[in-house]
Formats: sequence, structure tokens, C-alpha cells
Amino acid sequence: MDYLLKIVKTSRPLIWVSHFTFFFYGGFQAQNFQINSFQFILGLLTFSLPFSLFIYAINDYYDLKTDLLNPRKGTIFGEKHNASNLKYLKPWGFAGLTATLILASFMGINVVIATFALSIMLYLYSAFPLRLKSIPILDTLVGGALYSYSIVTIGYLAFAGNQAQFIDLIKPTFIFFGLIGIAGHLFGTVADINPDRKDNIKTSAVFFGVNKVLSFCILVFLICMYVARNNWLFVIFMLISILICCFYYYEKWRRSLFLPNLVAYLSLVFFAVTILLYFIHPSLLRF
Repeated sequence: MDYLLKIVKTSRPLIWVSHFTFFFYGGFQAQNFQINSFQFILGLLTFSLPFSLFIYAINDYYDLKTDLLNPRKGTIFGEKHNASNLKYLKPWGFAGLTATLILASFMGINVVIATFALSIMLYLYSAFPLRLKSIPILDTLVGGALYSYSIVTIGYLAFAGNQAQFIDLIKPTFIFFGLIGIAGHLFGTVADINPDRKDNIKTSAVFFGVNKVLSFCILVFLICMYVARNNWLFVIFMLISILICCFYYYEKWRRSLFLPNLVAYLSLVFFAVTILLYFIHPSLLRF
């Protein structure tokens, strides 16, 4: 049981909710989207334990030293592994990738190709020799923008199938979620700046500094709020995100786990409200 618990904690279950949200909004752009369909259930299964285990088991393998310095690890933000666990992480990760691709195959060849491409990018994000997470700007483009944007487009491809065209993949809604991914990733680099700095991981926050990164996050959220200005759900979410960024200018709040916990559970509330609105008044989810 402890072994299984470590696997689940490594996959960071609260991150699943973000995947579900991205997949939902991508699928929601397709005309034949149905939340009670086999495709949607497959999407949830794919982007829950299997996909997350691949991403974060590989990440934890290469971040072992950093995670031991990180007070957020060993909580809802992932397992804090020791050296004795190291031999399990890559096998867990590749087992997760195998299961991910098998599940994706039931949603179509386009979904398999897009999921595999995303998986390669996220592997290169964590692993040497490229280790993109330690290259400023590229860390945010891959770990933030492409990460979220890709899952949104995969959600669309799962429902649009062969009818999907390239022009469909640059819809404003998809770009919108890519921007959210940028701000979300940057916020995460600020939260982890001390252990990253100690382990010489040059994330965007380490390279540019906390104040500049937080100011850029606020700018991105303001742009997103303008894009989604006709949708009260997104406007409220953006306002809360901006407020949290403002608190993070202060060192004592950055050291606290309260705000990261708030952000994590806020994503859960957002997804729950999204599903509720889908059944009550789906037009309220469009912007």
C-alpha cells in the first residue's frame, strides 16, 4: 500500500485537475463535444495518473537534490524521494508513458501524435543534457505555454477527429490557455526559487528576479482578463490570481505554504464550477 501511495503522490493528483480543465476546454471547442462520452472519460483517464506519473517521476529523478531542499515537497505538491527511491522513478515514468499512449490510441492517431510530442518536450524539460527547465524563458515556454496549450489542443483533437485543421489549433481560446500556462509556471518558479537557487537551477525566476517575474505574471493575467472580459468565471479567477501575485512580492508570503495551497485548491474549485456550469448553462463557459 505504501508503494502505491508513493506512486500516486509522485503523480501529484491536484495537477490532474489542471489537465482535466485544459482537456475539457479544448474538447468544448469541438461541435460534437459531450461530457458523458467515452472520449471524455478516456481523456480523464489519460491525463490523470499515467500522464502525470510520467512527467513528475522523470522530473523527480533529475530534481532529487533540489526536492530535498524544497519545503513544498512531501505535501500535496509531490513526494519527497530519497536516494533509495531513485531506481524506481524512471521505470514508473516510462510505465506511465506507455499507459498514456495506449489510452490515447483509443482517441485517434492525431491524439497519439500530439500526446507523444508533448511527452518528448516535457522529458527534455526535466532531463539532461538539454534540461530546458534550467534555461530561462525556454523553461516557461515549454513547462508553461506549450504544456497547457498542448493539452487543450489534444482535447480538441479528441473530439474533432479528422475534421480538425491546422488553423483550428491557433484559436484565441487555445492561445488564452497557453498564456495562463506561462503565468502559472512563472508563479511556480517563484515559489521554488530558494531550492532552485541553491541547486543552481537557473529558472526564469532565478535569472530575472522575483519582482520582474511577478510583474510579468500580473501583466499576463491582465491580458487574459481582457480577452475573457465577457466571462465572469475567468475574470474572477484572473482577479484572484493577480491578488495572489501581489502577496508574493513579500518574502514572508513566499516562505508560507498557504498561498501555494490556495492556488492548488483554487484550480480544483475552478474545475468543479466549470463542470457545474456545463450542466446548468454551457454558454456561460464561452468567451
